[in-house]
Amino acid sequence: MRDPLMVYPVDETLFNSNGLRLLTPTVAEHTLEFGQAGSIHIEHPLDSDGDWKSLIPGHIIRAPVPFRGQTRWQPFRIYRRTKKRQSGAPVVSVDAMHIFYDLNYVLLEDVRPTNLDGQAAIQWLFSHPYAPNGTANLPLANFTFASDIATLATAYYEWKTMTGALIGEDNCILERWGGELFVNGLYFSINSVMEESLQNAFHIAYGCNLAEIEETLDYTNTFSQLVATDNYGNQAHASVPLSISGLPYEKTLYASFSYDDGMTAQQRAAQFGSDFGKYMAQIQEVEASYSVRHADLDDDDPFQQLASYEVGDSGIIEDSELEINTTQRITKTVTNLLTGERITTETGMLKRSIARKTTFSNTVTTEQSAAQKQIEALTEQVNDLDFAITVPTPITTAAGAYLTTADGKYLLYTKE
Repeated sequence: MRDPLMVYPVDETLFNSNGLRLLTPTVAEHTLEFGQAGSIHIEHPLDSDGDWKSLIPGHIIRAPVPFRGQTRWQPFRIYRRTKKRQSGAPVVSVDAMHIFYDLNYVLLEDVRPTNLDGQAAIQWLFSHPYAPNGTANLPLANFTFASDIATLATAYYEWKTMTGALIGEDNCILERWGGELFVNGLYFSINSVMEESLQNAFHIAYGCNLAEIEETLDYTNTFSQLVATDNYGNQAHASVPLSISGLPYEKTLYASFSYDDGMTAQQRAAQFGSDFGKYMAQIQEVEASYSVRHADLDDDDPFQQLASYEVGDSGIIEDSELEINTTQRITKTVTNLLTGERITTETGMLKRSIARKTTFSNTVTTEQSAAQKQIEALTEQVNDLDFAITVPTPITTAAGAYLTTADGKYLLYTKE
């Protein structure tokens, strides 16, 4: 029998008791994505003992999260509650984010870790919160952290949250220092390679087809050449041969980088060079990904072995018949906390979400056609929503062409 989920009060940090209530949910799922700390979704009946009444925003759920065959207890703070009826039965559902995101409550007014390694940079952030009334009501003292990054770097954070400075902003620790996030309870690390991850851990050879696996190869955002400027007159250009990019023609992206006034000319030039190199490497990539729903696979399907690996682990996936041979990293998992079984595993590129902006979204501006801008705006309406609502959608012909009005606007329909 699986260990139960338990509810604790708002200010709990030790988790050495049974808490306020033991839960008996009908649904309990844990979702973890690479570079994030994870979340849970729970649906609970209105039980006669009143356990459901403890599921209120601010309370903490301690959940038994499977990790490499063992149970690793993780705390999640409730941020949303919904009361509803399913087939006439009353149900309360809650969503909770890992307690790591308590650092969203910490604001940085003007904090500038300068020429520091990873450990010193994080310590500098923790030592300089915006706290006009003192730090007693901030969660900083609850956390411990580590970093093995020896690279010296500089970043400026003005009116940013602690989580933004650590993992969310263009110049966050993950991006500027080049690290990867690992979280376990009230401890986190940002190391050069994700702590406790396994590299070259699996080799999945699929001999027939990928009918039960979804494979996506997308060249839409792949470029062979980059020309860029910044708002202080710096300019750079780089390209790769078509034989390497795999594109039929030279495909050039122009990008405008933007930096604040707080940096010296030398620092801006160095940062522009560093960001340009990272962005050039990013735009060369083909978006290749796999999504595996384990319940749909036969027991002897080779992709079942992905269920035993964790976010951050990497390995090779190949299919000789389809001439596929690619190194993939597990980027997202969804797990049933009631059974301990993996529901889905995703590998490959990280998808945009509400919790994670596109890399360089604040620093880089690229030129787009009016058509691209309109399509992206419509797409973002869908991407930014985690529940079903009515969304306008462009109308296409059977051949896939978009239908437009005389002034070039797309004809739309609404899909429920």
